[in-house]
Amino acid sequence: MTVDVTANVNAGSTAPTGRARWITVARLAWPVVTILAITANVLVLPEYTRSLLTHTIRAELPAAHLTPAEYMTIEICLGAVFTLVCLVVATAIYVRAAREPVALFCSYTLVALGLGIGSFLSGLTITNPVANALSVTFTAAAQVMGGWFFLVFPSGKFVPRWSRWCVLAAAVGVLVVAASDIARVQPISNAVQPIGVGLLLLGAGAQVYRYCRVSTLPERQQTKWVVFGVAACIAVFVVIELLGLLVTLVAPSARHSQVTGNLVVGGLFILAITFIPVCIGVAVLRTHLWDIGLVISRTLTYALVTALLVGVYSGLVLLATRVLPFHTAVAVAVSTLAVAALFNPLRRRVQYAVDRRFNRARYNADQAVAAFAARLQDAADPDTVHAHLLAAVHQTLEPAHASVWVRQQ
Repeated sequence: MTVDVTANVNAGSTAPTGRARWITVARLAWPVVTILAITANVLVLPEYTRSLLTHTIRAELPAAHLTPAEYMTIEICLGAVFTLVCLVVATAIYVRAAREPVALFCSYTLVALGLGIGSFLSGLTITNPVANALSVTFTAAAQVMGGWFFLVFPSGKFVPRWSRWCVLAAAVGVLVVAASDIARVQPISNAVQPIGVGLLLLGAGAQVYRYCRVSTLPERQQTKWVVFGVAACIAVFVVIELLGLLVTLVAPSARHSQVTGNLVVGGLFILAITFIPVCIGVAVLRTHLWDIGLVISRTLTYALVTALLVGVYSGLVLLATRVLPFHTAVAVAVSTLAVAALFNPLRRRVQYAVDRRFNRARYNADQAVAAFAARLQDAADPDTVHAHLLAAVHQTLEPAHASVWVRQQ
């Protein structure tokens, strides 16, 4: 009887389930889908290059010392950065972790985002029916899969459960719009954008709920990486807008230059948005997750220090040149020396404040080490030193077991 039961269990365990079959099909289909997406981008490249050279751009190119060919080459290279980053990260995830459903879905999502929304296909009027059908299909898929990904990441389950019906409703709505656009050979309608944005906002709320109520510690680390990528992207967007306002005040003509806006501002936006796929790749390929708390702490510290030093430098230069009778060169030199002298003290103070608020583990560890060093000054008995040392190790590292070995002289 025992032999029969064991044989049945083994036979059942080797038989592929329906879910395993679907995963196998999805794994085999991924290269085909990726090649189709790349083919669609290659097919529309001539029309994309023609759309770059508007009458305003042609009129501004001589002042920018660029030929039409040079401008188109720079624009194509900038447009391909986000696509290539998404494709590289998606390929790495597919090669290393395609057997995991969440990783495979993430790979599909990055392909859709990089070769759909963030590619040459987005918003382009295409006369070729085949290229237009591929363009509309991948753009529509990206609108749904972005929010869908945040609703199931990192466990692969919808949290909360009712959110699956929102994804289904969004997919049906986008499918109806996409089918109509494919039939009329026109770019995908703007009606799908509110659906995609709404799904992304729902996914962001689900990530907060999941982090606070559902996620385990490793899953929270993964979520932190994704949130860090999105937050870094938003922070760069804000800095770019603030710099744009500053440029408007200093040199209004440069702000109104469309060539400058496309190449400089557009390039910075593209570089900023690449934070998201890179951080998603780190979160999914989580064999050895880096200490995200340390990364966030260092990023906040140096961002705040840079902002403060820039403010101090600008204030000193304005004070020396506008209020005090100093020449510009002298004011710049004095301001530079003052900022250099302030860097280390300011960095230490900001690092202490940031660690105390955001990197509590390191702050507590530093406090424990400082307390241990203070106790050592008053302790002469070896047994007392051993006790203090073990207490500090337990407080900072929390090991399962700790002991002190003393070499006998």
